[in-house]
Amino acid sequence: MERQHVGKIKKFYERLYAKKSITAASRKMIEVLYSMI
Repeated sequence: MERQHVGKIKKFYERLYAKKSITAASRKMIEVLYSMI
């Protein structure tokens, strides 16, 4: 049971990290686009 719980937490953090990296990447792209204009 304990192991399953840890797995759930790991998955949750992985998803959270993926979301953060995606938003960071999109923000970088917007910055690049603005600097080009």
